[in-house]
Amino acid sequence: MPKQLENPRIGVKEAIAVTALFIGAKAFLSYQVPLYHYGATATWMIPVLHVALAFAALYPLLWLLDRHPDKNIIQIGQEMIGPYGNAALSAFFVVILIALTGITLREFGERVVSGFLPDTPISMAVLLFIVASTVIAFLGFDAIARSAYIFGIAIAAGYVLLIGLSIPFWRLDAVFPLGGMGAKSIITGAVITSGDMVEIFILGLIISFVPRNAIRKISYWSIGIAGVLLASSTLVALLVFTYPVVSEINIPTLLVSRIINIGRFLQRMEVIFAPVWMLSALAQISLGIYLISSVTTYALRLPYNRPFILPAAVAVTALAFVPNNVAEALSWDIGIIRRYTFFAVGVPLVLLYGLTILRDRKGGDRAEKQQENS
Repeated sequence: MPKQLENPRIGVKEAIAVTALFIGAKAFLSYQVPLYHYGATATWMIPVLHVALAFAALYPLLWLLDRHPDKNIIQIGQEMIGPYGNAALSAFFVVILIALTGITLREFGERVVSGFLPDTPISMAVLLFIVASTVIAFLGFDAIARSAYIFGIAIAAGYVLLIGLSIPFWRLDAVFPLGGMGAKSIITGAVITSGDMVEIFILGLIISFVPRNAIRKISYWSIGIAGVLLASSTLVALLVFTYPVVSEINIPTLLVSRIINIGRFLQRMEVIFAPVWMLSALAQISLGIYLISSVTTYALRLPYNRPFILPAAVAVTALAFVPNNVAEALSWDIGIIRRYTFFAVGVPLVLLYGLTILRDRKGGDRAEKQQENS
């Protein structure tokens, strides 16, 4: 195992915080936008189905990690499919991580420009995020996780405050009819947007840094917290703006904060909640950059990942500027990443799962033959 990647160790709370943020930070972007077209007044059910899908995906992932102690997904691939197959698997994971992190970087940059600094070039907003995230990534995974834990406390407090201040604007009749456009439409929406939970597979990459005997606890709490964040943000926007108005809004959480006012002199409250979005962006982007460098390091069997952090940041930044505008970036996010990545990442994991079962059976058969011969 690479020296620099085997040393850092973090606690259960830090692991839960960094994983939950990596999964749930999309609640502050445009996560809810495509869901309303499928769920209508019952859109809040789709994040619940996403959580159920994530728990279902955990079984083969955790089973693989149990069968291969002291190994992460890349090292399991090296053992089961050899160096060439593992090189392709690692390259696939790197591409997925670059796509996720690059589009997230562009969307957060666009959010800063459209919501807070309209006269600032998008290149400057992206540059600020990528520089700060790269510095955090250089400090190592333990620094990222501990920062995410501290950030998480601030984000949770700010988010609870946002929900509390939005209560006077809720219209409880917005959730009726409770079934929305029907069960078929809700399930279809959950399947089509299943990529919203693809980040759960990072548990197979960060296993080297966390207490292995607590991986199930980390998994369950991470998914639960992220699910509450995603479902509540979807429901609150629906209660405030009602359907179908909410389906035409690009960034629901931003507009929820914008309508909040306390008297005549306390308005434009979104400025107060800006740190919540900034901190969640830094946690997600810095972890993405670090994981890209780590996967590359494990695949090449090199001792240190720091030489790959700057190239990873460059690749993420380059992809962030490929879309011509925010509409095209959203099209990439909704039409490609959310639609295909969950099942695309699931295929190689199922392959490793099947190969491990075959290996165990062959090992059992050999042991039985040896006993019979003896």
